[in-house]
Amino acid sequence: MVFPFHNNAIGNTDYSTIDYETILKKSNGSPGVNASEWAFMQQEFEYAGFLDKEMLKADITKIFSKLKDKTVIVLMLNTKIFGEKAAQRDWIKSLFTNINNVVGPLADAFGCYKIDINDIVLSVDDLVNPSEDPGVHYKREVYLKLADQIAETCENIAKKQLCNSHTLL
Repeated sequence: MVFPFHNNAIGNTDYSTIDYETILKKSNGSPGVNASEWAFMQQEFEYAGFLDKEMLKADITKIFSKLKDKTVIVLMLNTKIFGEKAAQRDWIKSLFTNINNVVGPLADAFGCYKIDINDIVLSVDDLVNPSEDPGVHYKREVYLKLADQIAETCENIAKKQLCNSHTLL
């Protein structure tokens, strides 16, 4: 099984090459794991690279195929507004852009509805902490706007389905 493991403090990295003290320092003392958990991860997991676009495409295609007759709303990731830390910002922008470039066309091909977070996150003021956050955590108001957009999309879908279910004679 392959799954992504990223750390905002050190992106696109083979974590088996980084000791716990380094990850502790790079994450300002809050790596989210303790030393023994870090050692376990280094021993038990194998670095598979940054992002395998073909694997992502195959996985998303399988997911969308299984959801073929379902209504699916896809949230497109932030690719425009990022925090001040260049190292984090650059790899997250690259990661999110690559994901969107794979998922977006597949969502279109499978008839999914899309909501683009770039239409909601409009400035660094929308980030929780622009000096620390690379662009992945937003203020509550942004999440409320996102929830409103999801609700509006659901309403539009329901109206469309209702209209399609009636036949005029």
